[in-house]
Amino acid sequence: MDMTEEDRVSSETQAGHASTQVARRTVLKGAAAGTVATIGPGVGLAAAEPRGAKAQTLVGPGGATSVTFDQDGRLVAMVTNEAEIPVGDALSGLVIEDRKAKRAYGAKGTVVKKGDALVHESVLKGGGLSVSAEYRFVSPETLEVSGRVRDTSGKDRAVNVVFTVPLATDSASWQSSINDSEVVKLRHEGRGGPALTSLPTVRSVTHTQSIQTASAVLREGQCLAYSLRPDRPNEYRIGLDLESAQFYVRTKLGLSQAVGHGTGEFCFRLTVLPGGEIRHVLKKLYELDSTTYEAMVKPTGIWEFCPPAYVSPEYRRNILFHQAGRNAWDATNVEQYSQHDGWSDNPAHAYVLPYTNVYMASISYLPEVPKNLRDAMRAYSDWEADPFLFGGNNHPPSWTSSDEYKKMIRACGKSAALLRDPEEWKGDGPNLTAAQKKAEEHGIKYVHEVFNGRAAKFELNPNPHLGKPGGTETIAGYMLNYHVPMLLDNPRVSGVMLDVLHFFGGYNYRRDHFPSAARLSYADDGFEPAIWMSSDLCEYLFVLRDLLRKSDKIMLGNLPGNVFIALALDVIAAEILSDDFDEEASRWVPRSRSLGYRKPCVYSAKPEHFGRKYSGMLTRYSLLYAVTFAMNPLWKLRGDAQEQPMDGSIGEDYGMQPAKNGRGRISADVTPDEAHGEVSENEVQYQREIVPVVQELHQRGWEPVTGVTSSHGGVLVERFGDGASKANLVVWNKGNGGEVRKRSVDLELDPLVFPDRLVNVSEVLSVPGERTNPAKGLSFELQADELKVLELEFE
Repeated sequence: MDMTEEDRVSSETQAGHASTQVARRTVLKGAAAGTVATIGPGVGLAAAEPRGAKAQTLVGPGGATSVTFDQDGRLVAMVTNEAEIPVGDALSGLVIEDRKAKRAYGAKGTVVKKGDALVHESVLKGGGLSVSAEYRFVSPETLEVSGRVRDTSGKDRAVNVVFTVPLATDSASWQSSINDSEVVKLRHEGRGGPALTSLPTVRSVTHTQSIQTASAVLREGQCLAYSLRPDRPNEYRIGLDLESAQFYVRTKLGLSQAVGHGTGEFCFRLTVLPGGEIRHVLKKLYELDSTTYEAMVKPTGIWEFCPPAYVSPEYRRNILFHQAGRNAWDATNVEQYSQHDGWSDNPAHAYVLPYTNVYMASISYLPEVPKNLRDAMRAYSDWEADPFLFGGNNHPPSWTSSDEYKKMIRACGKSAALLRDPEEWKGDGPNLTAAQKKAEEHGIKYVHEVFNGRAAKFELNPNPHLGKPGGTETIAGYMLNYHVPMLLDNPRVSGVMLDVLHFFGGYNYRRDHFPSAARLSYADDGFEPAIWMSSDLCEYLFVLRDLLRKSDKIMLGNLPGNVFIALALDVIAAEILSDDFDEEASRWVPRSRSLGYRKPCVYSAKPEHFGRKYSGMLTRYSLLYAVTFAMNPLWKLRGDAQEQPMDGSIGEDYGMQPAKNGRGRISADVTPDEAHGEVSENEVQYQREIVPVVQELHQRGWEPVTGVTSSHGGVLVERFGDGASKANLVVWNKGNGGEVRKRSVDLELDPLVFPDRLVNVSEVLSVPGERTNPAKGLSFELQADELKVLELEFE
């Protein structure tokens, strides 16, 4: 994997660490009341000292797990179930990296015990930084590391807070998703030197914001895993450095005393298990953060925003997530906006979810696309439009008047140009330096697209703490205090839908926004403090979620761009738009399931994906992870409708019709053209035969730990149900590395997961559906690419 400059901090700039390297110590069996001993002195290592005030051991609830820090704050020992974790000799524990200075500092200081925690204080001499951290067990096996980094120089800073464990082992199993496990060799180069100073030029296994954790499994199955708290969104990276054998987590902080952020907070967790792998870690996280993973929506079904005419009412009962807003441009009240357009009005059959996008404002339907910043600001200054009461498909937020809308853009837009007097853009506009122009153009796009015509689009900051409390002059205030409550007053509205959330993740450099941010990050380009936009979006989602739950309403989000956004949602949605369905689904679907746990995960697919090439694979992914797919009628078999320009109309074959005001709207009467014949039949068959089984699996509940071992590595197995009396297994002979062939499969149940006696195994479904050799036990044949859904009964 290619390395970033962040990973290449030079070891030559790390002063003094090797000369102060302390002997690695370990806590022997009986650590809670024992002594600290030296494993063995190495080159440049000091002699061992007796444990006392200078070494502190923290024991987790139940006494099975403990960590020990030396007098300087380095992690020197970990024990789980009376077995020591092989901690190496290199620098460990907290490290602070100064990105501009290209220096790293071990947080050498003092560690004292206070109550049920250890408190670590450090002043980084010569670095202009101080660190305060607290180590506390939040569960029997999970240590939480939280604290603050404070700038003492008065300068703007870009720093990384790193926690690292050097591994005294030659290999480990690196796991960054529920289905990926790779055995890697650790070279231990740079012994005795500082951590994280020169990541390998050959290869480093890293993972960035993919799922909520990543694990390293060591000898005898010992498992170490880092994770982030779901309510503390920040940029992070979890990695395993193969050259120095460092297992680390790194978070980014921007510091600026000038805007009230001279101190930055960090928080991450280290889980230590005596045995297991990433699925066992996920189970612990689900238990630890149960409110985050609670399923507010018990049923699941397909996600549609425009029901195809060829789907009969009999199968529309499976359509549970309906995007309101089809008639956004025509609606004059909430009742019109939230209509089902012929769908069932039974709340048990459909959730009506209006759009409430907060990411972008659009000065739209201009005579021509702006060519530059001056043109965009002139358009912003002169633009007027009738009230737009309701957001719609891929459309900007609503507004009650164009003047109020422009005030909202001025308050929330990321572009610094919005702070200027509009008169400055008359004539040739202000005389800007290259740096000023870059800052003032930031967050503005000039486009020509289906839903907005020729437009200047302004990225918005949705932080709910921006602006006056209870006001509506910001996009968050408008949505939270006016628009969403107005929608929820209609009993037919079931919650809200937020679209294209992958958009968030960039940076906001507008310094008058900094004081409202929960924390600052920085961009790698120039290392200047900035707001990581995903963090501010999460702050909005947290407040919106609380507002919705007070009314027993839900939140669906499409394409969550990172872990924290996904964890804030009640329903995780995504559009599978790649031409290679297998490649995209293999990444998105298991990732969504691990993030959603037992929440509904729903997908919109291209028509091609219900065609001959991919329909079987779509069905298999759907069953394996209990997720649902539906065809997106805005996509033709070839080409994307949303890439075509629209001048007041668009072809009906794209599912669009012109509205009286010239803006497009989705038609309720989308019918397939001749090319859709086969895919239409496949979608109806999928809804008739597969979705009901998916719904039953979802009701049983996905279990991260399958408790099942297969005799073949190319056979994927997922479990649904706790096995108290019944459980379902989904078994797919997907093959390894492209090799798929007929196999005789033996499944072995873990008695710790299934303690009761197995009395019956029955086959619920087979894909493909010939069922020539139905399973009658846990040993059976699987054809190449065959999937079986089994039901197990216990007593």
